[in-house]
Order: sequence, then C-alpha cells, then structure tokens
Amino acid sequence: MHLPSQAEIFRYDKFQHFTYSLGIFLGGALLLPSLAIAGGTTIMIGLGKEIWDHYYGSGFCLYDMFANAIGIGAGWGLYVELARLL
Repeated sequence: MHLPSQAEIFRYDKFQHFTYSLGIFLGGALLLPSLAIAGGTTIMIGLGKEIWDHYYGSGFCLYDMFANAIGIGAGWGLYVELARLL
C-alpha cells in the first residue's frame, strides 16, 4: 500500500478523484434505481481503479479512496438537496 507524503495528499490527483466520484455518483443517481446502488457502484469503480494502480500504476493509495468517498458524499448531498428544491 502506497502511503503518500503530506504534500502528496493535497495534489491535483485527489481533486480529480473527488470530482470524478461526484460525477459518476450523480450519473448513477439518475440512471440507477437507488442512491445506495449509485454509491456502491461508484465506490467499486474507484476501488477497481486503485487495484489497477496497485498492479500497473503508481500503487494503491488510501487517500485516493478517501477522496472518492468524500466525492460520493458530496454528490449524495447535492442530489438530495437538488431533488428537494425541484
């Protein structure tokens, strides 16, 4: 397992993990039957990407998974709030 330095934690890569997870979750929330399935699907996509990184890329990074989870949480909150307003 790759443990990045403190400087690496705040790299642009984490922002990408956050935004991609948020976008994938919102797309899933619109297309899939429930928010839980959208969240689970998004986390599995992120985990699959990290497993791929473990074998072929820069290594598995737990902080990337944290960024994915935060993106899913933000997407969930955004979806619920927009659904309430509309």
